Amino acid sequence: MYKKLLMGVICFSFLASVFFNPYISFSDGVLLENVDLQTQKTEFSENVFNDLRSKRDKLLEENLSLHNIDAEIRDNLKYYTFNDEKGLIKYIDNKFPNISEIKKLEMQNKVLNYLNKNNTTVDSEPLFIECIFKETELSVF
Repeated sequence: MYKKLLMGVICFSFLASVFFNPYISFSDGVLLENVDLQTQKTEFSENVFNDLRSKRDKLLEENLSLHNIDAEIRDNLKYYTFNDEKGLIKYIDNKFPNISEIKKLEMQNKVLNYLNKNNTTVDSEPLFIECIFKETELSVF
């Protein structure tokens, strides 16, 4: 009983100190400033996201032009990488569902960069992405 009463007094005193503190301001200016900061962060994130996406697309184009590949096969590999359930994008989405889209794009770029440095064209084999992803992680480590 005394513990509950003591905890109640502590909680009440904490809440009272927060609400009656003269240094805490909830003015419209402060709130609008916080909204502006959040908007700027979102715009920054979208710029970073778009830059990473365009870099990924460029890396994939470079990868598909490493070897003389027929245009139809190149289009199929591009479709596979972006849209197939076992492609690079879906693989990273499924493996890391709780990380941000920016981190996922960074991972995709690392894998494609690794493939380009090793002169290896992206493949449509189901285990290719998994193997190359692990190999990329090991090379970074």
